[in-house]
Amino acid sequence: MFKTKKSSLLASIAMVTVSTLIYLWETKKPKRNYENKVSHDTFNSSVGLVNKLTNSLIVSNSYSLFDLAKQKNFGLLRQFNISEQLRTIYAIILIDIWQYWWHRFNHKLPVLWQFHKFHHQDEQLNASSAIRFHFLEISISTIIRIAVFIPLGIDKKDISIYESFLLPIIIFHHANINISDSLDRSIKRLIVTPSFHRIHHSKNENESNNNYSSLLSFWDNIFNSYIENDASNIIDFGIQN
Repeated sequence: MFKTKKSSLLASIAMVTVSTLIYLWETKKPKRNYENKVSHDTFNSSVGLVNKLTNSLIVSNSYSLFDLAKQKNFGLLRQFNISEQLRTIYAIILIDIWQYWWHRFNHKLPVLWQFHKFHHQDEQLNASSAIRFHFLEISISTIIRIAVFIPLGIDKKDISIYESFLLPIIIFHHANINISDSLDRSIKRLIVTPSFHRIHHSKNENESNNNYSSLLSFWDNIFNSYIENDASNIIDFGIQN
């Protein structure tokens, strides 16, 4: 969403590195063998590029609002006498909580689901699915985030740092890769893993209406929306017609 020069470089390096490694992993040792992987990934990548351009246009016009809020010391987090580093940690936690609830709203509110379902219509879940979103979902999400984050005192830098972690993780947890049950259980205590997120893409709504976390995995446990999924479980992806 927002990038400073340094964090933009770090985020770009992380995303390209993770994407390349995951793509090689999916190609050499996929969890499932999909047909037409190249055309599938090309389509999703094209959608992702459109979303990137749409998001950049909205964000570039909001910089002055974040700068003004900072100059005026406006926003919840700026009212506490804490260090800049601690404030950033709190900001990242708040962003991830918001990310959880926004995702959940996209499933529960019909007007939002009309756009979010485009992401879930992908029946060949893999790393490229991580950037397959309807451009109107991206637009609405970005505008609402700006309206929410400024009163919370979240800064451009905080969002940039958060997204530097988020982007590689969402590529990872959409990936069509095999991870051992033991390793998966260890990792998903803190962050979202492929098995954790995979069941969220099930055609069975009793399964897909769970596991909304994007980065930190424990929000689903806290907000009672976690469903267990074995790493070896084979799920039918997509949405019910």
